Amino acid sequence: MGVVLVSTELYPSYYVGGLGVAVRNYFEAYKTAGIDASVIAFCKDTIEKNVYCAEPEGYVYSSLSSVVEKLTRLADLTGVSGDIIHANDWFTYPVAEYIKKQRGGGIVLTVHLPHFNESEKRAVERADLIIAVSNYVLSMLANVYGNSIRDKAVVVHNVTDWTASEARELAKRIFGSSNRLEARKKVVRFVNSRAVVGSLSESCDKLVVSWGRLTGQKNPVFMLPLAEKLERDTCVLIAGRYVNDVYADLLASMIEMYSTRGKIALVRDLDVVFIKAIAYSSNVAVFPYVFEPFGITSIEAQAVGTPVVVNAENGLAETVAPPSVAISISETDRFFKAVQDLADKTHCEDLEGVERIRKDVADHVDRKFRLKRLAEDLKKIYFEARARLS
Repeated sequence: MGVVLVSTELYPSYYVGGLGVAVRNYFEAYKTAGIDASVIAFCKDTIEKNVYCAEPEGYVYSSLSSVVEKLTRLADLTGVSGDIIHANDWFTYPVAEYIKKQRGGGIVLTVHLPHFNESEKRAVERADLIIAVSNYVLSMLANVYGNSIRDKAVVVHNVTDWTASEARELAKRIFGSSNRLEARKKVVRFVNSRAVVGSLSESCDKLVVSWGRLTGQKNPVFMLPLAEKLERDTCVLIAGRYVNDVYADLLASMIEMYSTRGKIALVRDLDVVFIKAIAYSSNVAVFPYVFEPFGITSIEAQAVGTPVVVNAENGLAETVAPPSVAISISETDRFFKAVQDLADKTHCEDLEGVERIRKDVADHVDRKFRLKRLAEDLKKIYFEARARLS
């Protein structure tokens, strides 16, 4: 079984968000499944075997035609071929069709973030099999393109390689302690030395963290009224990725004007090792994303033993299990209360209870969102796609 994976992103050499991380996990899953695979993608020069890179175009792709032209040229230069060509989102589907026309193979299309345009419609209709990253996404596709697509569509949740043991070691190395309470005190000082705007007071015993791109989709502005409602010893950190969006500047201005002095801070573009260590040290992670097809950040947080509160109105709801909670962001009082409750429960003197909470969320990720499961799912899907061609 040979596979060619076509993508606009590949973590860590180039990525805008969760798509690049998801594609990296696909590539790692191939190794686990024993699948011979090549990747052509927008990425920076790499010495990885069977990874071929086109020059990235920055955070915003200039046009579909530019993406197709560059990746098609790369496909010609490398001569890649496979039993299956796996296109990630509609941007890369024309490249998969080109490879199929030149060298044969079936096409599997993953829909990470629906756009409902003509190019996507063509991809959905013509692909041999479709992977939706959540039931939420599959329902959206069926509503727009017709329920018949369910006959060739499957749901395959994304996964994470984050672990509590790695995060624990990072917290010890970066913040001087693997004890979460002690590490949090150092996190506060670290944040205050790196904050773009805002600050955290020394009385911040409990820490609520959120990360992701600083865009309206990720809705970090929701964290401001949350900080206002939380108790005095419970503070909020936004660790955001700047993507040349005016929203980021607006958010910074709002934090500067907000009355929650010493209770909220914004840091930007932290390396992933810092995010892992901070997530491990925090009491709760919060993801109030307005629109989210799946939500890799949610499983990352739980993987390191930190419970989450997420917006229930999208794919994020499929990432959680108790004690983590999915609540609509329209129910603000319930949402805020759930955050405070989890902050309290992960800070109390009942050490056994605290560890049980952290173990439960990490176990949830181990059961549902690990590489072995992804490898099994992809292998099954590829064999089915190949069988449809015969």
